Amino acid sequence: MTNQQRTIAEALQYGIKQLKSSESARLDCEILLLKVLNESLRPINLSTVVLQKSPPANKTVDRFMSDESLRPINLSTVVLQKSPPANKTVDRFMFDKSPEQILGKSWLLTWPDNSLSLKQFQQYSDYLNLRSKGMPVAYITGEKDFWTFTLSVTPDTLIPRPETELLVDYALEKISMTESTRLLELGTGSGAIALAIASERKNCRIVATDISYAALNIAKKNALSLKLSQVSFQQSSWFDSINEGMEFDMIISNPPYIAQDDPQLEHNVKKYEPLAALFAADNGLDDIKQIIKNAPDYLKESGWILLEHGYNQAEAVQSLLNNHAFTRIASIKDLNRQERITMAQLNEYKK
Repeated sequence: MTNQQRTIAEALQYGIKQLKSSESARLDCEILLLKVLNESLRPINLSTVVLQKSPPANKTVDRFMSDESLRPINLSTVVLQKSPPANKTVDRFMFDKSPEQILGKSWLLTWPDNSLSLKQFQQYSDYLNLRSKGMPVAYITGEKDFWTFTLSVTPDTLIPRPETELLVDYALEKISMTESTRLLELGTGSGAIALAIASERKNCRIVATDISYAALNIAKKNALSLKLSQVSFQQSSWFDSINEGMEFDMIISNPPYIAQDDPQLEHNVKKYEPLAALFAADNGLDDIKQIIKNAPDYLKESGWILLEHGYNQAEAVQSLLNNHAFTRIASIKDLNRQERITMAQLNEYKK
């Protein structure tokens, strides 16, 4: 059956069966199918496209202006306003691949009888094969939604997770919307935290570090894509490359905090995500200890530190902060009612 065309609906059912009807199977299939379809959207070469004649009667390109004369296409109207007809394969249509033209889930729901080409279905099958082996969808598609945007991700970066948005929420509460502030993010990965904060606080200047050059390249790519120039990126192992005397209003980090023998860690996370960004010695606390110990040297008086940590580490993190000149220590629960974020303010009298 591989050698025959399938409709959107048939492809989704096939994918769900391939993924053994797992809890996230349908969502995974929709994401992978949309990746295939959007990869098929061919950008129009504006330097060469000329409307030679009226659109064929069997094509749905209803906003083309047509008459018998040769003339350039009106660039403001060159978009497909409707889906291709059900009897046409999706890849026979040219799209101007601006953000507005990228297909989304609603397109799948609206046009379930549209057919995939054989090439599209083969690519979809290849993606399903990777997913059935446990590869995260984000690494297959090369992107992950976070905050209000979509980030590029690779196996060199951790996949941003929803609980990390909680870290951003509480950071924003402490950052002025009008005054100029400086923030240091340690272990930026894809840049998710720094870029989310930068998108909400235009007066916040952020230095985002990572020990991995490969991860920093992805973070820089994301910053460029989002046009967030107030974030600068620097290779550093925690504070090692931060100039002495530099002070920040806030230090924020989602460091490695998983113990090597943690039984709750999913097998596929360990198999596919960068181990250096996951594991820490001393029951997962080693990197957190280093950050807390050195943070006072880089914080302004009354500056804040915010840390994401493991579900069972809040008490230990609070104790470490208390021992290193921090006050107003508080841990915050995530949606699963587990304490995953701890924040504290530097005691101005003990710095």
